Amino acid sequence: MDKFLSDQRLLVFIGGLCLAVCSWGAGFKTWPELLTTQAIFGLFGIIGGVLIANVGHNVFTTPPTITTTTTPKSTVETITTTPPVGDK
Repeated sequence: MDKFLSDQRLLVFIGGLCLAVCSWGAGFKTWPELLTTQAIFGLFGIIGGVLIANVGHNVFTTPPTITTTTTPKSTVETITTTPPVGDK
């Protein structure tokens, strides 16, 4: 559910839903026309289409694979030498 309701996806879904409902409501001349059977089923069709488009695009896509490769910035070599014993 978190994947569906992330901030950007929620804003896109609400924006798409508002645009769809706005274009649906602009086709009526009077308020009583909004309550006809055809208008209500048309609204459900629009909301369902926006919901299916959102779910199909956001929920069913696989997330990207994140890989991190690190390399050391520098290498340190330690060389230990022992002085010869017995030679003076």
